[in-house]
Amino acid sequence: MFCLMLEGNDPPKLRLMPTTDPEAFVNLSYLLTSLQARIRAGMAPYFSLDTPNSDEAWQVKTHGPPWIKGTDVGEVLFQADYHLK
Repeated sequence: MFCLMLEGNDPPKLRLMPTTDPEAFVNLSYLLTSLQARIRAGMAPYFSLDTPNSDEAWQVKTHGPPWIKGTDVGEVLFQADYHLK
């Protein structure tokens, strides 16, 4: 298990450090996919499950950027949005 540690201030550096604390744990797959979205698409990954029109019962899945659909991050964002609605 790993955590992120910020050190220094000119400029600050972010380091991966081993940890035994499950509350400090960072899922490296989620981190790398999120960083790729930020670098390649210039945006944070997102997901939205919405009805396009208020009078319609069906819903549309929107992933951003579109390539996160089918990734672990896309699935986590979908599950979170689904359970919060």
